Parts: sequence; structure tokens; C-alpha cells
Amino acid sequence: MASAALEAGHPDRARAALARADDTLPFSRLLAGRVALVGGDAAIARAEADAVLAQPADVDTRLAALDIRARALDFLDERAAAREAWSAQAAQAAQAGRTQARLRALFQLGKQEFFAGGRPALLREAVSVAAAAGALLELAWAEETLAMALTLQGDPAAALDVLEPAIPRARELHLDQLGFLLVAQAGALSFTRPDVEALFAEAEALAPAPDLFMFTGGIRADIAFRAGRAAAGRGPARPDQVVPAPRARRGRPRPARR
Repeated sequence: MASAALEAGHPDRARAALARADDTLPFSRLLAGRVALVGGDAAIARAEADAVLAQPADVDTRLAALDIRARALDFLDERAAAREAWSAQAAQAAQAGRTQARLRALFQLGKQEFFAGGRPALLREAVSVAAAAGALLELAWAEETLAMALTLQGDPAAALDVLEPAIPRARELHLDQLGFLLVAQAGALSFTRPDVEALFAEAEALAPAPDLFMFTGGIRADIAFRAGRAAAGRGPARPDQVVPAPRARRGRPRPARR
């Protein structure tokens, strides 16, 4: 019941259900950790994950605990420790053949790598692993994030190469990620095309959600900034001078955003 309430977006109901559960069970502790993360209490989430990891547990339970621990540490700004936990999750998941857990860890490691200014090698690995596994939802998220990383690091042409197969596939399969892929395409094309509003309009019609509007708003602001630079006689901004679009943390982490 607690798990169903949490998945449905009712953390208060999940918390109430957990109050009646056996809090010594690993599953209950993992749920308590997830509820704590949703509520912004990373210290409790970390403690619950550590309690699970301190006991013998099956591989899936350990992988879930490592993910919660890493997210809690990341929230607490302990990035190196978070990277260690996600790296352990990726390695153990690969060894056990748990592709979804491996992708989840690779994706988070890739975002850390990119935010730290590194080239997106781990995001490329996430794309490759998702493609090989046929994990189409995770593949679309990884492709979108990789494309944005490439654009922000000054290579919009490479971003368009990533998006070229991703957008038709998402359109054909009616994936929810199509709107975000179109926004990524608009951002990359904005360096060579004078107007990308049609792509923004299509994306906003497909996914009229706050996080997508923040995404399009950030890129529109950057386009205006670059147009202002040109009007002022300063010359066009380079692709690596693009202002990162603000991204809301969605309900489900990417891939399978948990």
C-alpha cells in the first residue's frame, strides 16, 4: 500500500502506511528512504539506505539501497561519495545482469560528469547500453540529455546527430519524451536556423508540463541573449557560451528517474 501511494504521488499516505508496517524489513526501509527523499530529508534517506546495506540482502534490494544512498548524498552535496555509491550500483548491476539499475546509475554518473565540465562519455555509454538492451524509454531520456550536453559544450552538430534517429523513433512509438527531444533539437538548431519557434510550439503542445516550459523558457532566453549580442555588434555567441536551460527535477529520475 505504501509503495502504491508513493508511486501515485501521495507521499503523506505512503508515510502513514509505513507507520503501520514493520520498519525492520528492508522493503519498508527502502520505502521510508524514498519517502524521505521526496520530502527533502536526505539525512533520513541516507540512514535508511545504510541500514539496508549493513544487512545481508538480495541483489535487487542492495541496488535499490545504493541508489537511494547516492541520491541522498548528492542532495547533501557530498558528490564524491554519491559518485562512489552510483559507481558501485553500476558495477554490481552489470555483474548481476540488472540492466535497468545499471542504466539508472550510469545516467546519474553521466550527469555528474557533465555538470563537472567533463565530456559526456558516461552519457554515451548509457545510450549504448539502453540501445543494446532495447530499453526505449531510457534510450530516449539518455539521447535527449546527451544531445543537450553536446550543445552546451559547443558541439550542436554532434547533438543533431544524436537526435536524428531519436526523434522519429519517439514519434513512431508515441513516447512521452518526444517533446523534450524536440526542445533539444530546437536548442541545437538555434545556432544555424533563424527561427525554431515551430519546434517549441510542437513540444509545448505535446508535453504541456512545468518542467518542459522551464526548458523552453531557458533556451528562448539564451536565443534572445545571443541575438542581443549580435545586435550590439559583439558578434554571435559561440555554442559553448550557451546559457544552460533550468531543468526541474521530474517525479521519476532519468532513466526511470528514481
